[in-house]
Amino acid sequence: MRITEISQSNPPAVAAAALILLLFGLLALFKLPIQLLPDTRQPQLWIEVGWREAGPAEIEEALIEPIEDIIRGLPGLVQMRSDARRGGGGVGLKFEVGTDMTRVMLDVVSRLNTLPPLPPDADEPRVFAGDNWQGSNAASLLVRPLPGNQTQDIAATYQKLMEEVVEPRLARVPGVSRVNLEGGRPQEVQIRFDAFRLAALGLTPQQLAQTVISARDASAGFVDVGRRQFTVRLAGREPVARLGELIVGWSDDRPLYLREVADIRVAFQEAQAFSYRNGVPGYYITMQRSSESNTVTLIEGVKAAIEELNNGPLARELLFADLSWDASVYVKRAISFVQESLIIGIFLAVIGLWYFLRGPRALIVLGISIPLSLCFAVITLQILGRTLNVISLAGLAFSTGIVIDAALIVQGNIIRYVQEGRGAVEATLEGTKEVMPALVASMLTSVAIFLPVLFMQGIEGQLFKDLAITMSVSYAASLLVAMTLIPAANRWALARGMPADQHQHWWTAMARAGMRATDHPTLRWGLIGTLVAGACAFTAALLPKVDYLPVAQTDLIWNNFRLPPGGNLATVRDEFAPQVIERLRPHLEGTKHPAVKYYNLSSWAGQWGVAVIYPKDPRDMDEMVRVLREEIMVGYPDTAIFVQRGSLLNVEGENQREVQLYFQGPELDALMRAAEVAMNAIPEAIPGTYPQPFPALELNQPEIQLIPDEWRISRAGLDRGTVASALRAYTGGLWAGEYFDGNQRLDIILKGNDWDTPEALAEMPVMTPGAGVQTVGDLARIELTVGPSQLARINGRRTVQVNFEPPADMSLDEAIERIETQVEPKVRAALPANAQMTYAGSANQLHAALSSMAQNFALALVILFALMAALFRSVWDSFLVMLVLPVSVAGGVAALRIVGLFGFQALDLLTMIGFIILLGLVVNAAILLVDQTRARERGGVPRREAVRQALETRARPIVLSTLTAVLGMLPLIAMPGLGAEIYRGLASVVAGGMLLGTLFTWFLMPALLRAGETEQSRSLAGGFAEAKQRS
Repeated sequence: MRITEISQSNPPAVAAAALILLLFGLLALFKLPIQLLPDTRQPQLWIEVGWREAGPAEIEEALIEPIEDIIRGLPGLVQMRSDARRGGGGVGLKFEVGTDMTRVMLDVVSRLNTLPPLPPDADEPRVFAGDNWQGSNAASLLVRPLPGNQTQDIAATYQKLMEEVVEPRLARVPGVSRVNLEGGRPQEVQIRFDAFRLAALGLTPQQLAQTVISARDASAGFVDVGRRQFTVRLAGREPVARLGELIVGWSDDRPLYLREVADIRVAFQEAQAFSYRNGVPGYYITMQRSSESNTVTLIEGVKAAIEELNNGPLARELLFADLSWDASVYVKRAISFVQESLIIGIFLAVIGLWYFLRGPRALIVLGISIPLSLCFAVITLQILGRTLNVISLAGLAFSTGIVIDAALIVQGNIIRYVQEGRGAVEATLEGTKEVMPALVASMLTSVAIFLPVLFMQGIEGQLFKDLAITMSVSYAASLLVAMTLIPAANRWALARGMPADQHQHWWTAMARAGMRATDHPTLRWGLIGTLVAGACAFTAALLPKVDYLPVAQTDLIWNNFRLPPGGNLATVRDEFAPQVIERLRPHLEGTKHPAVKYYNLSSWAGQWGVAVIYPKDPRDMDEMVRVLREEIMVGYPDTAIFVQRGSLLNVEGENQREVQLYFQGPELDALMRAAEVAMNAIPEAIPGTYPQPFPALELNQPEIQLIPDEWRISRAGLDRGTVASALRAYTGGLWAGEYFDGNQRLDIILKGNDWDTPEALAEMPVMTPGAGVQTVGDLARIELTVGPSQLARINGRRTVQVNFEPPADMSLDEAIERIETQVEPKVRAALPANAQMTYAGSANQLHAALSSMAQNFALALVILFALMAALFRSVWDSFLVMLVLPVSVAGGVAALRIVGLFGFQALDLLTMIGFIILLGLVVNAAILLVDQTRARERGGVPRREAVRQALETRARPIVLSTLTAVLGMLPLIAMPGLGAEIYRGLASVVAGGMLLGTLFTWFLMPALLRAGETEQSRSLAGGFAEAKQRS
């Protein structure tokens, strides 16, 4: 208690320290990076591969499988997910939390260097931190033409502007880790030739390609000439303008130049995507943030860069850029909601105190203790490198009504001594000393209960760590504040004395009620059995179904659509998009309900597309979803439509309520049939669910297959590779190396005549050394068939995936239960023996999280029991306090059920954390009663009288601490707002558990403390009370 004596004797020093603490707390608050959620990204790498004009099957065989073979067995590797599509693909690697990613990155690069030779025109694998599916896009923008700009193809016309001006400026924004030009059309060197003329001259596309590839610089080494050393280099590189002077062959003793058989030019690649903003075409750009960046500051920097571009280079070209996705909007709104709840909670807690204290100076001192305690938590977040997010702010909000407990108990005890006639100094020191053992015990239990949360692994641990840090540090700081600020400030607070407690008769009546209800042994044991057993039965019967994370929807709608197989981008852009734009026009103009504020429409490679809709009135979200499904996105044959609301809790970039079903095996047809069964069965089992497959469940990507005639090819002096090269030159283009002009590297593409029918392809000529000019049809048989548009692999096995999100009013646990009982039997009956179905996504995470939470809950109970046994020096007293927990848990369950009457409320992971928090809080009242009772007994007071005195002296601080805690959390339970669903369950559990737990503890603890009380002790206690009254 030395620190209390020092503080009491030196108020100016304590005031200065408090002021410095507030100052540093504010500085830390403004320096903390602001994000929506804690950094919950699991360590991941993405290996990107590219092979222009190659199909999914070829990319899988030549690129994906070899990479999987050398990557398999990496230390800490959790999942390997691969994707093969037209022209490219990649392998995503997910690692255990805590993996040394620098070492892993070096290991991956080293292993990639051992890959077997790649196809000549395949790109070297590139390794990126993060995952291609789950990027942390902080913002995206669309560059669109202004009135007066009649440019039809923005991507082609302004590609150089985007690459040389816009991209570098955005990349300089602090916090931006990567800028992606999604709508780009890079340039390439195109060599277009007439296949018939080429064959007539006795040349082949391969000869042209080899000639162009050989036109490059070559180093021949170094040579010493006299006293100087020279580099010997063949200057073979030619500028594009002189490539036509390359000799590709000889005819009648004269050279044939490339310009004679081909046209050479620098042109833009074919468009692979398009984007519209409110019906106006634009150039789409996305920006990813670094893990340590401040989202709000980053967006402000992006807006400044956009303004600079709009006023400068873009304005000169009659272009305009604006944000199409701004992550800071939701960050600000969600954090604003918590801040408002925090302020209102503090206000309600202070009003509650005012009603009972009525001493303005004492109230001011108690009110100051709240921000001081919270400042410790904010400074700790800054020191640990954490962020200010909805979880850490929720921890501060939950702490507002709780951190005042210690100060309230100390202040109340000091005031009681003053009202008994003791001097201010004596009352301060003795009052603080008397309650300090109980406060230390309460603080240690409240803090220790978070230890299991701090050491949780995985995404759950990362998500809840900020909550554990803020609340545990706040609790510990509140004890320090109570030991220093309250004693120091009491000289001023008590200078005018304290009014008599106007509610003393309440505390006396409460003590009398607690004693009367436990006066008889039968009543005591009946009360103990009824409360404990009844609470356990109530909890088991009414515990809600479990969920992964709360349903926290945003005011945007994702409308994904899978386009008909075989469709090209031009068809989608010219036929599909205009109809969607026209149907959205009246909603955008506000002439048709529901009104749309703005929307973005994009498509990639003519296969997938997305429309992101922002309704003008958030209350129209459900109606907008209906309109999209039933009016706008209808009438498109073979187009699959998937409409859903955006989720605020997109941890890892994934919707955390999405269930994924994996169908794995070697036979793709069988996997697709089983997935089709699941697609039909899921909506029957869970009405209102719209399952989404990946990839498409039909092998319906049109293919022209050429079956080689081995005899004719060999007799003509060719091989299959030569024929394949010729076919590539006649279709997507034959890669003929790269051209480097000193600034940029361009692909050189050799391409023959265009053709539009399989019959025309069959007539294309091929010059052969052994049989002269042959046609493609002479060397191969043409068949029309279908194949996959995309291939997916999980952990090295071909996989077909079906994703779905349960309705907003159904828990994840219930949805999985229905899948297991109603869908899985049908699917397994359709699966072949060599295939399997597994659960992934939130389903898999939920099971792992529940197991982790159960272990941590049990560990918290053990820690709580052991700590109290050590503090009380009594296993029995610790056991008595633990018996109040079932009643409190039942109170939390009852509160959840009451909140569920006004809206869907499941038992999600955040709500489960509420029960762990509740364990450390609800025992505080019991600790106060046990500590006070044992202290009186050690002073010679009989058991019965000791219990009565403990009830009477501790009634006020227990009621006030419970009241301030509940009032502090009330805004998080009752206030509407973006993200309110995140905290509602947690706050209701803690508030309901404390309210009901305190109520029943008032009767349960006297019954437990008086267990074994005899009539003789009752008589002794009565005589002791009479003697004390006479004295």
